[in-house]
Amino acid sequence: MPHDHLSEFLQKLTSSGQLVRVRTEVDARYQIAALTSEARRSDSRGGPALLFENVKGARQSVVTNLLGTEARVLLALGDELLGTARQRLVDWLTPRTGDATPESIGLAARLAKLVPRMQKTAFAQQVARLGRDINLEEFAFPRHFEGETGRTLTSAQVWLVTPDGQRRWMSAPILEVAGPQSLLVHWTLFDHGPDIVEEYRHDGKPTPVIVSIGGDPLLHLAAQLPDLPGTDAAQLAAVLRGQPLNLVRGRSVELDGPADAEFLIEGYIDAKEIDAARGTVTSSSGLLVSRQRLAVIRVTAVTHRSQPVLPSVVHAASDSEETAWYPLLSELLTPVMQRMHPAVQTFRFSRDGQGRRIGFVGLRTRFPGHARQVLQGLASWPTLADAVVLIAVDEDLDLSQSSTVWQQVAANADPGRDVWTLPVVRDASHRACRDLSNSGTLLIDATRKPDAATGDWIRTAELPEAAKESAKLLWQQVSRQ
Repeated sequence: MPHDHLSEFLQKLTSSGQLVRVRTEVDARYQIAALTSEARRSDSRGGPALLFENVKGARQSVVTNLLGTEARVLLALGDELLGTARQRLVDWLTPRTGDATPESIGLAARLAKLVPRMQKTAFAQQVARLGRDINLEEFAFPRHFEGETGRTLTSAQVWLVTPDGQRRWMSAPILEVAGPQSLLVHWTLFDHGPDIVEEYRHDGKPTPVIVSIGGDPLLHLAAQLPDLPGTDAAQLAAVLRGQPLNLVRGRSVELDGPADAEFLIEGYIDAKEIDAARGTVTSSSGLLVSRQRLAVIRVTAVTHRSQPVLPSVVHAASDSEETAWYPLLSELLTPVMQRMHPAVQTFRFSRDGQGRRIGFVGLRTRFPGHARQVLQGLASWPTLADAVVLIAVDEDLDLSQSSTVWQQVAANADPGRDVWTLPVVRDASHRACRDLSNSGTLLIDATRKPDAATGDWIRTAELPEAAKESAKLLWQQVSRQ
């Protein structure tokens, strides 16, 4: 079962020995990030979650490395297998047509229960601050690294609704505290948030916004998923959770936010302020990124639980908490890719890829050039905009083992034919790119191909099954001698 409240998840971590409470006073400026990084470095499995109960100058606790291991990601899923969450998404995406059967009726009934539920009262609104009573600088928002221009919210979800009210959007940009009552939004290049702000600007209106922090840990992972046509953001979160999401109307804006969050921050974005706003934060790849023309949220209300806990993600150049998320995100992205390209059978972000920079895709190819066609389509997909290398291999390969992927590259990829670069536009987080408007994604087709002389598909040498079975029996006899 999913966890409606962050406190439920923290209790499970405590009982399973995966949470360390830090009662010594720590500074939100650098010290939280330093201790979190040290905890991860000292444990090859990813380290425990850290609950900082005494943050200097703040009344709230901060938790880091919350989903820092694959085991804790599974725990957040309610001890489900990754494939179970993927199957729910497949069911949601599959058109329900044809004759009604007991199975299809049961599936439709289960999916209907994932519609968001409105609440009149909410834990997220136990304490409310409005107008001049708001001071974001009193909260325990950390400043993780030198070079950042302010304290950051790295585990928040931004909720928007289009002016016609027909589409709810959620994403997870880094937010920067710019003053007692203002936040800067560090949207990446391919986030749809700025498009919605532009729609409001065209209508001559400010954009209402709600920022949620905490609640079900899976909510932040749901915010990493792509926009799916016809799917509401709250429904998508419910599909991942396997349970509907509780929503509550904001205190100062006509928007709904997660009722079980630790914090809800409400406000408006005025498109006229964008030109002057700029800031520097640490991106998910661990690099300092400076952005200009940032959206400014003018905060009109802050509500929270009576004793809130602030989750925070410490980004790092290698082995950050997000590394543990990628198996689940890869599983969830696969059915979306399959809708675009049926040849896709498996997908995996490489652990060696500094975030989402390297992706492996297993394909069922039907004709020469099929893999090239699919790779170019995936490289143009905004959801994979961070990938600088995409490698296609045959569908039967285990993508969790990077070494086996590179072995297939060595065996099947001709550098003169199967390795090429597709021009793309990059986000500012790609600091290695000199010209963000003229960058590229390296594509490698390492699938088996037809033999140039015979036209037959090249096959890997394999032993007959009978020979392998007889060898097992013979080896048992030989090994005992």
